[in-house]
Amino acid sequence: SEILFSWIVEPEIWNDVPFLPLGGTEVCRMLDLPAPDASGNGRTHISPREFSETFNSVSFQTRYGESLQELENAETALRSLREKGIRSGSEFARLTETRQVSLETKKKLETLENRYVTWLRLISSPVRNLTPEHDSALRDSAHIQYMGQPVTVSYLSQNLIFMFCGSYEPELSLRGAVLEKISAEELAEIREKLQIPDQPTRKFTSAELYAALREFPQLWKHVPFIYFANTEMRRVLGLPTAPEGEAPYIYAAPLEILTAIQEKQTAFQDALKNADQQTVLEMEHLEMALQVYCYWLDGKFLESVPLGQEFYTKFTELSDCWHGVLHHAMGPSQPLDVQLLTVMLQRAPATFQKMAMGWRNISPAVELNSALASGRISSEQWDFLLTCMEKDSPERTLFEALRRTAKAFDALRAALDRSVGPGTSEERIALISKKLAELRASADEILPSLDAWCRSARAKLPETLSETDAEWYSWLVVSRVSMRNFAACTAALQYSLFDEDQGICILPAVERTPLDRDRTESVQVFGKSFELHAQPWVSLNALRFGDLENGFAKNWPESARTEMLVIRGTFQAMANAWKGNDPEKFRSASVQFAAQLSETAGVLDAARSQVLPPEELDEDALTSTLYPADDSKMKLETAYSRLRPFTWAWILPFAGMLILGASSVFELLLRKAEKEPDSEMSVSVFRRFGNLSFWMGLSLLSAGVLASTAGLTLRSMIMNRAPVTNMFETIVFVAWSAGVFGIALTFRTTFARMVSLGWASVKFTGKNELSSSAFRGTFWTLRILTAAFLFWVLCFYGLGSGSGYTAIHLTPACAVGAAFPSLSAWIEWFSGILMLAAFLWWAPLFILAPVAGAFLC
Repeated sequence: SEILFSWIVEPEIWNDVPFLPLGGTEVCRMLDLPAPDASGNGRTHISPREFSETFNSVSFQTRYGESLQELENAETALRSLREKGIRSGSEFARLTETRQVSLETKKKLETLENRYVTWLRLISSPVRNLTPEHDSALRDSAHIQYMGQPVTVSYLSQNLIFMFCGSYEPELSLRGAVLEKISAEELAEIREKLQIPDQPTRKFTSAELYAALREFPQLWKHVPFIYFANTEMRRVLGLPTAPEGEAPYIYAAPLEILTAIQEKQTAFQDALKNADQQTVLEMEHLEMALQVYCYWLDGKFLESVPLGQEFYTKFTELSDCWHGVLHHAMGPSQPLDVQLLTVMLQRAPATFQKMAMGWRNISPAVELNSALASGRISSEQWDFLLTCMEKDSPERTLFEALRRTAKAFDALRAALDRSVGPGTSEERIALISKKLAELRASADEILPSLDAWCRSARAKLPETLSETDAEWYSWLVVSRVSMRNFAACTAALQYSLFDEDQGICILPAVERTPLDRDRTESVQVFGKSFELHAQPWVSLNALRFGDLENGFAKNWPESARTEMLVIRGTFQAMANAWKGNDPEKFRSASVQFAAQLSETAGVLDAARSQVLPPEELDEDALTSTLYPADDSKMKLETAYSRLRPFTWAWILPFAGMLILGASSVFELLLRKAEKEPDSEMSVSVFRRFGNLSFWMGLSLLSAGVLASTAGLTLRSMIMNRAPVTNMFETIVFVAWSAGVFGIALTFRTTFARMVSLGWASVKFTGKNELSSSAFRGTFWTLRILTAAFLFWVLCFYGLGSGSGYTAIHLTPACAVGAAFPSLSAWIEWFSGILMLAAFLWWAPLFILAPVAGAFLC
């Protein structure tokens, strides 16, 4: 928890802390780091910054490419040997070992990269203020919109630097005539801030140059970094060429290019009146130089918004959903076979018939099909659709809402297209958040009218639907589901703007989709399937950086939004106390933060129950995602973490095993001493130490079993179920059972007598002279109470999430739509009742017999 909080509030400090495990010698070799040796020297961990710089370096990519090629060659050679029937020998063993080592190295490198990316996704946020010297590692995994495509910042920087400099890692210097054109003050500033030497050249990475271009654009106009290796072009522009015997000039400063263009432009325009071929060629060089200069002029202001990869994944899903909405909404108007169209639209409103008939004859309708495929419908096409509908009709109301949604979606696209350009990240993030909120409001506006239309259409249809009725009504239902999916994707996109799907969930979300009884876990659109993540919680990053007025909190009660401003201030006080190393202030702020969260969650839980009509609300989902009303379970889990019962459950029995082993040694020595004359002293000592070590070992074993019992009990209470859902959890029961049976077998003679006496005293028939009638009455009462408790647990206690399900049903199950249970349901129910009766009769007897026997003994 200490490290996690530090990651959240001061991630830039961790950029240089080596906490990512390397995973072995081969990974160190690939990353060109010293491998650990027996004396403890070498590297075992790497920092995020070092990993990012090493992983993106040319040398690593070269080594990694060679390793992959070696793996491919080994697999090809092994395949060839197997085809020849050779499966042994030195060559086969060498290739197998090479393949195994390469695969393990590749897997470890992927694991290391995944850890690095997971850490970035946990701490990243698009509005976090990052200093230039600390932002490179955090920005490497961020994505921005560039030329219509989401790309990583590292990819963008490499391509831009290659476009400007002709190399991913250019070697630059301040030399030649450029030094004469820079003032002393500017030259000193360039040397200090850009770290460019006069001589010799220095190699720069793409990320380094990209950051410098963003931070100090005004200084680069004097620096020769634009790739200008064409000697003829340099001659035309009057730029210097290399003196004889020196390396050729391949770079030029932007100001040099602009000055040369301005000087030559007028002369060339005059010369073009009587232009010869040479003049035209030189003019083309001039235009090329101007184009290069304009590239830099546009590129130097690139201030990217580092939106996360998860955001663009959600945006792609949203776009697919929007295409699906339009596709289904326009479904009856598509050009179908005339006979099928007539049958399908018998029950459809007359307006849709008019749209269908005009489809092939009116030009906007003809063009609408391609517009549907692209998801972009023009104003003229929307006007055409609306003119086909009567005023105040349900379908016109729906399509007008769709038009507003389309306009909001286009505005969001435009905001994303402007996510690279002049301005601060905060301004552009606010613009994207605002347009996203407008889109969500439009989508939410459609749902009630579409739901009402579906209910109204179903009420007008007969009970038994004909094929035509089913076709028409299914179109309405599909349109409704499609629009609900679009609304859910819009909400998910709002959350992913500030959260990379790795955030800490902290408050319940006021959303429809997670609580919808008919929600879908995946969406199928045009043959593409993607998961519909209906997140019922809000992450810490969203609470810290999200737009409370227009963003995800727009549906919150006013009191909750007001309280969120206070919560943000409290969290900032926690962060300041952490950074200032003030434990008392941190403790006070954290207690206040938890109390404020609990209070706000209560308001949100009340609002969540109102987001859907009662008949559509999933009560189980609502119950299982409620904010904890009290902290009893959190206290249990805290106690569980602090006590570490399963740690003691192996330490204590292990110590007991060693002492019981010593007891066995004393037993052997005792038997040997008893056979020898004059060994009374030895026999007495061995017997005493043997008995002492036996009872000490058995006590430690019993303590370990009790610790394991406490751990299993706490886990069951915390999770509302026994921890037996997988092999890892079940194996704990195996160890516990072995300990219990071991202790029971040790005292098997005593237990046998206790169980025998107890069984005879509390069973239904027979008499036992050792037990009185009062004794038997007491235990019969306990037996009845035990049976009643077991009956309640099996038949009434809810297991699982929400209200849960019972282990045994007292009535036979009835299939959906059926009037009576099936024969198999009756047989299953009758078998369950018989098993229940037998269990309730014998189980209390097995439980109470040892206890009764202990009293009688």
